[in-house]
Amino acid sequence: MSDDGAPVRVVGWGWFRLPGERGRLARAEAAARRAVEAVRQPAEATAGEAGDAGAPAHTDALTGLPNRPQFLSQLARLLDEAPRRLWVFLLDLDGFKAVNESRGQQAGSELLIQVADRLRAVLPASSGLARVAGDAFAFTYAGMEAGAQRLAEQVTAQFDRPFPVAGGELTAGASVGMVPASEESDAASLLRDAESAMHRSKAQGGGGVAVFEPSMRVDSVPEPSALTALAEGRLGVTYQPVLRLSDGRLLGAEAVVRWRHPVHGVMAEGAFLMSTLDAPAVRYVGAWLRRDVLRRLAQWRSDGTVDDDFAMSVTVASVELDDPDFLAGLAGDLERFDVPARAVIFEVPAPEAEALARLSALGVRVLVDAWDAERSAIASLRRLPVAGLTLHRVDDEDYLRELATVAREGAKQLRATGIATHAQRDRLAAFGFQEGQGPLWDRALSPERFAARWGGGVRPG
Repeated sequence: MSDDGAPVRVVGWGWFRLPGERGRLARAEAAARRAVEAVRQPAEATAGEAGDAGAPAHTDALTGLPNRPQFLSQLARLLDEAPRRLWVFLLDLDGFKAVNESRGQQAGSELLIQVADRLRAVLPASSGLARVAGDAFAFTYAGMEAGAQRLAEQVTAQFDRPFPVAGGELTAGASVGMVPASEESDAASLLRDAESAMHRSKAQGGGGVAVFEPSMRVDSVPEPSALTALAEGRLGVTYQPVLRLSDGRLLGAEAVVRWRHPVHGVMAEGAFLMSTLDAPAVRYVGAWLRRDVLRRLAQWRSDGTVDDDFAMSVTVASVELDDPDFLAGLAGDLERFDVPARAVIFEVPAPEAEALARLSALGVRVLVDAWDAERSAIASLRRLPVAGLTLHRVDDEDYLRELATVAREGAKQLRATGIATHAQRDRLAAFGFQEGQGPLWDRALSPERFAARWGGGVRPG
């Protein structure tokens, strides 16, 4: 159901299955995932052995730890060698988003680096410690359950002491999920099960450890949950203003999916939500999001809430761009809601240039997530057929400088997100960033509050 109470019906996407078929579809997709991983993991292992061990493709730039693909590759090798008595852990910081919003992204980055250092100090060298998501770390342990429990307790004890961050002290907590491997386990499923247990720990108040049980698996299977939430009207859209850094003029807004999850509470990170779904659900939720946003934009343009220069930004996943029906569906939606293509901006990862060219040819502006591109491939961004680049981290000055050079040489606009202070705004403007968004100006708002606070394009006092 949409925000105005009208039912939302998405049609024309022929792959959608009725709710009664979800169980069969889920079982088929699980089998497919296992088959794909059986083929992919050896290939990833071979590629990793052939390349430089310190290559950016395998390493998280902030902490220097292995990243998610590398952890999964290493875990797959461990499972081939000795699947029994192997434990997989997933640690996720409690309240990390609040740190970024209240103390700024620099403080959040400092916290992540210190967490990584403490985990390195307490974990065995063989643990394979990796940063697998924004504030999530994974590691392994070979041994009996009692030893795994002791290790988990030692890890959570690292959060008993405050972290010296940004000239002060910051108290942080973490929730840990742990799961034992079996002879039937595969790497991706183990990590998902550890995530399920971690979510159970958070649901129980956070700051603790939960051992995986099969009944928890529903917590980490967002495909049916998200689709059910959409059918029940529990998915909504919020809007965060995007402003010109030089004078604070309203340029547009970013549409962010809000999921009122029965276990995890409000999940307001659109990109995170989309990245956790399998391809069919991504496409279905993405189609709903675009149509809801276009309907809202058409209304605001008609009633004078926004002017003709206002542009709405929407995140699009790679699997959506790979859908052969995507462009035709988008063109039809733009015509249906009478919204010009120039009033829409798609924020995308760094897919093939051909897909970006097709999207740009439609008249829609495209921003590429610069941080999704490998650090070593920054220079290639200037050749992409896109309007600009967007960056979600503003604390790496060397990277900002390189990115500004690429944007200037390629005539790309630059947008930064998560700006929390005037100093960050001024520094980004000095580097050549033209647009920004973040808690310095406003959080993501409901459509009604956005219209009330930002209608007419004037920054609220």
